[in-house]
Amino acid sequence: MTSGTPLSSPPQLVRAIGRWSMVALAVNSILGSGIFGLPSAVAALVGEWSVWAVLIAGAGMGVIIACYAEVASQFDETGGTYLYLRHTFGRFVGVQVGWLTLLSRLTACAAAVNLLVIYLGEFWPAAAEPLPRLAVITVFLCTLAAVNYRGVGAGARVSNVTVVAKLEARNPQRDVAFALFTALAILLALYALLQLIVIDLVPDAAHSVRPLADAARVAMGPAGAALIAAGALLSVYGYISANMLTVPRSTFALAERGDFPAWLAAVHPRFRTPHFSILVFALLLWGFSQFASFAWNVTLSAVARVLFYGGICAAVPVLRRRQPGAAVYRLPGGL
Repeated sequence: MTSGTPLSSPPQLVRAIGRWSMVALAVNSILGSGIFGLPSAVAALVGEWSVWAVLIAGAGMGVIIACYAEVASQFDETGGTYLYLRHTFGRFVGVQVGWLTLLSRLTACAAAVNLLVIYLGEFWPAAAEPLPRLAVITVFLCTLAAVNYRGVGAGARVSNVTVVAKLEARNPQRDVAFALFTALAILLALYALLQLIVIDLVPDAAHSVRPLADAARVAMGPAGAALIAAGALLSVYGYISANMLTVPRSTFALAERGDFPAWLAAVHPRFRTPHFSILVFALLLWGFSQFASFAWNVTLSAVARVLFYGGICAAVPVLRRRQPGAAVYRLPGGL
């Protein structure tokens, strides 16, 4: 090789994701399994006003998404809320955000386990009774934990939406805000429509344990209810298994940085997995799933999220003063 030969650069990710592909990714990542249980929970709180409650909540999320878009446009690294708030307010706040994120994901996943048992009751009514419920939750979570403990080749293929959006989008500065707001509009319409259907079709929506299945039963008979229940089980399984893979690795990453206890960063010498992080997450998930209800887990997850969402909103004026002009997307108005 001559001295004039240029050094080969490492391969780069292909920037092939356009704005509508980013919309699809955003919808897929935001739309969780809670949609199968929330209509009755919302109806129990506000009754016939529940559709308006969904729309008002969507408007509030629009403000939060706008703040996220402005803050995220100032960072090239991946790391999400933890990175943004650690950079803005310091390591102490970053550590608290790390714990709050773990709590929000843990309780959201526990709510999904609750839904798994609830919708399994469509095919096996005894599943909701104490001993069968305990057995279902224990066997299901132990199986997922054991698979992840030993290492799963397919796990490496699970896409990280944050990384994709940052590194493989054609024009992230232009498209991220568009994707987030479009996804919000789509999901808001979907949630409001489903809430309206449940309120209209289910006689006592507030006390329905399987609101979408009950609405399908009224509209399409037992076959429709079974179809919705099967879809719910599939969706919930995918959500829980993905979190069993990704959450322990997030905990592992924070422990490696010194923000979580060091033993959570331990790697199994044979399976090369973060085995302590997996075991801790599985044990906590079992406890929240077994001893708390769907509504309780959803509420705790929402409270944890509100705290770090508030941190993102507070970061907007701080970053505007600290690094003016750095934001590619700027929220209209504000401080």
